[in-house]
Amino acid sequence: MHLPGSEAESAARTSGKNNLFGFVHNAHTYKCRDIVAALGGSPHLMTISQWVEDALQKHFIDLEKAYNKGKPFPKFEGRIKVGRPIGT
Repeated sequence: MHLPGSEAESAARTSGKNNLFGFVHNAHTYKCRDIVAALGGSPHLMTISQWVEDALQKHFIDLEKAYNKGKPFPKFEGRIKVGRPIGT
């Protein structure tokens, strides 16, 4: 475990990769696959992982602009609630 604010904690947040698990609607899954298949060859060399990374990065920027004056959100050290969405 890394101490919050430490150099090790900062490095852990920005280096390497992590398995981010979640469920998405089938329509989104298939649309992603369609796009990756269409753009998967040269010169794009698109993979599903790269497509997800690109989409997340764009969404991060949009949310920071919309809700945090364009600045990164504060680092969160707690546990995020997981499970089925409310009402399902």
